[in-house]
Amino acid sequence: MNTENISFDDNKFKYQSRNVAGQSDVPAITRMLMRHGIVKTEQQGTMFMIGIIVLTLAATGFVMRTTLFPAAPEEAPVTITPEVTN
Repeated sequence: MNTENISFDDNKFKYQSRNVAGQSDVPAITRMLMRHGIVKTEQQGTMFMIGIIVLTLAATGFVMRTTLFPAAPEEAPVTITPEVTN
């Protein structure tokens, strides 16, 4: 099969699934954040969610590190007392 003459017409595929379904372009979580006044724009909502993801990953890493690799218990210092003989 000769594949040199195959071409695609990209103009036919310019629909986005959100537009076809009748949904807005702003994700639902971002709309909820905007509705509650936590963020003002879609870009702030995206950055807020990325921050939440980073904090969650950091907390997960901390919990896994402390659970899987606990710190070695400290040994009690050994004190040698000299024996007194009379």
